[in-house]
Amino acid sequence: MPLIPAGLSNLNSKVESARKGFNSTLDKAGQKTGVFKGPDNPKTASKPLPPPAYTGQPNRLKLPPPPPPPARKPLIQNQYDEESYEPAQPPPPPPPPVARKPMNVSSSSTPYRPPPTSLNGYGPPNMAPVQPTSRYGPPSPPKSSAQLHEESRAMIEAENSTQPPPMISSKKPDNWGTTPPVRSFQRKHGQIPFPPFSQFTEEDKQAFFMMLDEFFGRRFPDRQASHDTGPPQVTLRTRPSILTQQEEEEGCRAEIIARYFKTYRSWTRSDQQWYRHQDPVPTPLIGTTDIKRVSCWTQTGDKRTQINYILFPDLSQLWTSVNFLVSSNGIPQEALAKYRPPPRTHEYDYETLVTKSSEIYGPYIVEFAIEAEESGRHIARGECWDLANEALKSSPIDPPPLTSISRTHGILLYYGTSTGLHKGFGEWKQNGDLAGIRPGDIIEWNRVSCKTVNPDLLFTLGDPDHTAIIIDAHGNTITETDTPPYKLGYITVIEQSLKQIPVRRTYDLSTIQAGQVWLYRPMAEETLLGNGRNSAVFPPPFPAF
Repeated sequence: MPLIPAGLSNLNSKVESARKGFNSTLDKAGQKTGVFKGPDNPKTASKPLPPPAYTGQPNRLKLPPPPPPPARKPLIQNQYDEESYEPAQPPPPPPPPVARKPMNVSSSSTPYRPPPTSLNGYGPPNMAPVQPTSRYGPPSPPKSSAQLHEESRAMIEAENSTQPPPMISSKKPDNWGTTPPVRSFQRKHGQIPFPPFSQFTEEDKQAFFMMLDEFFGRRFPDRQASHDTGPPQVTLRTRPSILTQQEEEEGCRAEIIARYFKTYRSWTRSDQQWYRHQDPVPTPLIGTTDIKRVSCWTQTGDKRTQINYILFPDLSQLWTSVNFLVSSNGIPQEALAKYRPPPRTHEYDYETLVTKSSEIYGPYIVEFAIEAEESGRHIARGECWDLANEALKSSPIDPPPLTSISRTHGILLYYGTSTGLHKGFGEWKQNGDLAGIRPGDIIEWNRVSCKTVNPDLLFTLGDPDHTAIIIDAHGNTITETDTPPYKLGYITVIEQSLKQIPVRRTYDLSTIQAGQVWLYRPMAEETLLGNGRNSAVFPPPFPAF
């Protein structure tokens, strides 16, 4: 046993006493430590460690710095989180170490021991500082080049694959084929909702295109000529002219008036609001006497619909509809028009032109003219036109023939113009094998200069127009290219005028020197005009344009 100085013996006793008290405190708290606890048998115990040397100088204890935070990829400045859409903030700096008050330890006092922490081997470890992240954690790392290459290769193989695509596993409703899903259209503020163009009705599409025509017409007006002259007058003549089929369709009178209804948004003046009148005649037709017209209107509440049907001398037809408010003097809410072009003679076959027309109506027309000649008095007013019109009106045959409208008495067969003796041009409207003049046909003259046979007299037929019924014809020449009037041969007619009761004359058309000639054949009205004729209905039956 080595000898211990008295001063150190006293100090060791105090240290031993403090150690026992400290171990007792730890045992009571449920913690077990053996740092200062020696073995129970001092004989078998190893030599204890010498106690640390203490001095009277103040002991400045400094805590070591806290552990660094876990290694983590730094966030790029102004990087936005995928969920919160807020800029990620950098982690806060670690808190500075807390400075402790220095302690003066004397040789006679119990030495100071720091409280148990994870730094000196006691107590639980300190938690690492939590760094702020988004609500759903940090964003996933980007894909590697190998992953991107694998995905690209899979997409290319899928596109070049000849295998059929996999079946769609999602189950559709049972009524998918018959009832399509209802599409909803979300309207923005101040925006008028419109369905897709595929859901437009035919009326809506036509109104839409009419609005486009009007818009571009106002945006890009037609160029005016440099000289100050008005537009040419719209022709309202009743004679069909020698034009191609396309030109005749483009120039039909029903189509010309139908275009007027596209401008209904400009009907602002009172004289333009013809649809409010007792006799609603469209403005372009006011004063026209060579048309047939039927009108009617319906009204629901304050909204009235005015419907018109118009038949023109070229046998084109027009149906119109105007919707407007009775209590308002503004423009119409809507104005629509549909038309049907004139019938085409070349579209009819032998049965229609001969069997169902000439052979049915011709004998009665001839009989009516002969009876008028034998009666020795005028028919109706005594006008030449009345003879043909009354013959068609009094026909007892069913279906009834088309009655005269202006100078039109049926389907047009021929038109020609004479420019001098044995000069001129003309053509048949039907095929060559169906051409020819037959009894019962009706002829129209316009300032024709021609001679009669027995007696040989020169007549001027038409001032300007003249009508006659043909009861016999022979010697006419038929050519497919050109048949001027002087090739029509001899015709025998019955005609009348205000100064002449019905009389029979034979004309030698080879002596014609001037004028124009039209030939018409009576035909059933239903054949010429079709469904919807003479009826104010809208929209009309097909075909209508």
